Amino acid sequence: MSNIQSNVEWLIPTIQALSLESIKLLWNIAEKESELANLSEVIRLNAEILELKKSLRNAQEKESWYREEGRQIMLSNDMKEITMLDWTIVSLHFSPWALVVEEWAEIPDNFYKVKTSRDLDKTAIKKAITEWTFDNSKVYIQKDCKFIIKTK
Repeated sequence: MSNIQSNVEWLIPTIQALSLESIKLLWNIAEKESELANLSEVIRLNAEILELKKSLRNAQEKESWYREEGRQIMLSNDMKEITMLDWTIVSLHFSPWALVVEEWAEIPDNFYKVKTSRDLDKTAIKKAITEWTFDNSKVYIQKDCKFIIKTK
């Protein structure tokens, strides 16, 4: 087993445990909120819900930190996927690239498109037709009706 794999491998159980803890805490929050509707102990339950939400936020922050740690280890070693000893597959999924422009004023004019278009304001026309302030036989409102058959 490579050193990189062992560095990432120790993160996986922690991430999985924190993810399960988040699910458990979400369940507890929902449970307490449902109790809230049935009990007069609103203040106590609100305090418990607040504590659970703090614990949830803490668990999610830790999980996020460990995920970022694993991501950085894999990126710094130019690895996209690792299969662990227990056959767990850890991989990086890259989103499509996105252009970020922090200062629009620094972009030369030749990189701008000039758009000139003329579009119908269909909402205004529909309103005018329904208010009887626009009358043209070539313009009308049509409602579609679809015949759909669903089989099981």
